[in-house]
Amino acid sequence: MCNGHASLIKGCCCCCLPPLPPSFSLPLPCPFILLPLLSSAASPLASAATERSADHYYCALLVKARGSLLQIFCLPFNTLCQMKMSQEEETLSNGCSRSDLSVALEDCMAALDLFLRNEFEEAQAHLLSRSKDSMYHALTYATILEMKAMMTFDPQHILTAGSTMKEAQALCQRNRRKSSFSKTFTEEELHAEVCYAECLLQRAALTFLQDENMINFIKGGIKVRNSYQTYKELHTILKSSGYTHGDNHGHFEGGVKLGVGAFNLMISMLPTRTLKLLEFVGFSGNKEFGLQQLQEASAESTFRSFLCNMLLLCYHTFMSFILGTGEGDVEDAERLLQPYLKKYPKGSIFLFFAGRIEEIKGNLDAVSDCRFGLRAER
Repeated sequence: MCNGHASLIKGCCCCCLPPLPPSFSLPLPCPFILLPLLSSAASPLASAATERSADHYYCALLVKARGSLLQIFCLPFNTLCQMKMSQEEETLSNGCSRSDLSVALEDCMAALDLFLRNEFEEAQAHLLSRSKDSMYHALTYATILEMKAMMTFDPQHILTAGSTMKEAQALCQRNRRKSSFSKTFTEEELHAEVCYAECLLQRAALTFLQDENMINFIKGGIKVRNSYQTYKELHTILKSSGYTHGDNHGHFEGGVKLGVGAFNLMISMLPTRTLKLLEFVGFSGNKEFGLQQLQEASAESTFRSFLCNMLLLCYHTFMSFILGTGEGDVEDAERLLQPYLKKYPKGSIFLFFAGRIEEIKGNLDAVSDCRFGLRAER
């Protein structure tokens, strides 16, 4: 056909190709890439097909397709290799959910480090950019806003934290296991489950904090029960023989220990009558087991070790005194706090707990020093 239409097709594509190495095999292009080209050319020529010969008609089509065919086949060898390598790299990066999860966790830990260094605005800005597509970014961002709401008790801060946590929960819901008939979880689905349970628990705390009416109490109770059941199921999966450790197993295990330990510790501190009522509806609490879970999680360098440490500090320095149990361990609180004070000597949260410990010990001068340090950081 090329020899027959040399006057129409100058430099036909089949003879203009540059020589390729013998080891390089070029796959034929998909025929569907020519469909838009053929359809666009066929419409003006279809009406004239009755006046022209079929030979001229198809020659015109080939003339129109010539430029695109040359672009497809006449690319330099290096360009083709680079395109192939970039496609393979994209497939690896997009197909490997573990890598994406690891990057998200590392990024959130970096933002948490900024937060603990009193760089609050930088930490929020760091997380906000990916809070709409990454469940860990959304959860960390909402947790920071909730901590701010609980420290200020500002109604607007509480509303903002609640709406942000609700969005984070919806994002976690989209990443959870789709089918309830499947008995297996992917690593991303397990992390979505633990993040979802954490969102429920924090939303329940905000619900109780927002308004103390009966409707909010019931809503908060439902969220607490759903969170408790999710953590209980995840703890069973974690201890089962069929569970396999993923690349981010430590972060998942730390999240489960945080939830299981918090529930066991808090429920065990309730009055006896209330505890019996909760046991009747499916709750149970073991203080020793809860403390053990939190201590194990706080000793590891995972995403939630900081939260486990803060919960233990709250128990030893506040809850045991407020509830009148008198079982707080000041020495244990000091041991938990020292590594963080060494790493973040000007961290507001740690200076606050340091002042509380000195207050319990009766060192009023040291309390004044901690308060002075807090004012300086403001």
